[in-house]
Amino acid sequence: MDAISRRDVMKLLASASLAPALLTFGCRQAVADPWDVARSIRAVIKLPRIPGRDFLITDFGANGNGKNDCTGAI
Repeated sequence: MDAISRRDVMKLLASASLAPALLTFGCRQAVADPWDVARSIRAVIKLPRIPGRDFLITDFGANGNGKNDCTGAI
């Protein structure tokens, strides 16, 4: 049994990922107005509800001396 090269695996993956796009390429219908599509997409998107809270970074181990690394607290 021959070993499969990395190049062969990459070719296979590339062709497999392109196959659906190539199959549906000829089946697409032209959209009359792309902005209508954009508006319909925007209509179903719900904005996240972000609560109005403040968190003191010093409660999580940061200090404001400008010398210590506070990355963990952030």
